[in-house]
Amino acid sequence: MNIERLENIYLNLFRIFLIILATGAIIFASFNVVTSLYKIIQEADIKQINPPNWSELRYKVLPITQPTQNKVSPSPAGPKEQPELKNLNEKKLLSVQKNLQKLFYTNNTLFLESIDLDFLIERTINIPAYALDNFINGLIVLSEDLAKEKRLQQIESSEKRIKIVVESIQIYKDSFTRKLKSASLVNKQRIQQSEIENAEGYSQLLLTLYALGGFVFLLLCILVLKVEYNLRKIPVAISLRNEE
Repeated sequence: MNIERLENIYLNLFRIFLIILATGAIIFASFNVVTSLYKIIQEADIKQINPPNWSELRYKVLPITQPTQNKVSPSPAGPKEQPELKNLNEKKLLSVQKNLQKLFYTNNTLFLESIDLDFLIERTINIPAYALDNFINGLIVLSEDLAKEKRLQQIESSEKRIKIVVESIQIYKDSFTRKLKSASLVNKQRIQQSEIENAEGYSQLLLTLYALGGFVFLLLCILVLKVEYNLRKIPVAISLRNEE
């Protein structure tokens, strides 16, 4: 009888131990499923680049010698036939050309011969397709800033003005390309880190499934022990009823 009583004590203790383990398993699974899903759905934070502007580039082109400013009346040149625009980017490049053309009222023909649409299209070569729109939009802003630059307007020589504009566009492209390479390197590292975290998320999700499986197994063990414990009470109850 003492042995049976000791067995019942052990059964109760083991049942309590299994309940604690099962509770820990379900808590671990709940926490783990949240963190694993967060890592799985998390995407890499892609770094965007801001195209270089004239305020960054002017010190690489200027200072400019201070010439006397002569007021001249605009003399419109004969319209130059524009090539057929094939896409939206070429339309944007045409707006770049129109902005820069404001600097060359007195020698419009020289400008159109030097900085035509083909020249601007050549500047977009080697720019990746995903960054081309950003590059051209920055080029539009640059052309607007160049057209407003008073020190550039003060240069009497049209050839020198064209040289500065061409040099500014080239420096803009070089600066944009450097920023693009730097951002690409950073984005590559972030994508790799994101892939690692996604893989960790899947691994944690697998551990969560194992924890849930362990919880179900422990729950079955608890039920078996509960049944065993109740079965042990039946003979005792029958004996007490017979004694009454």
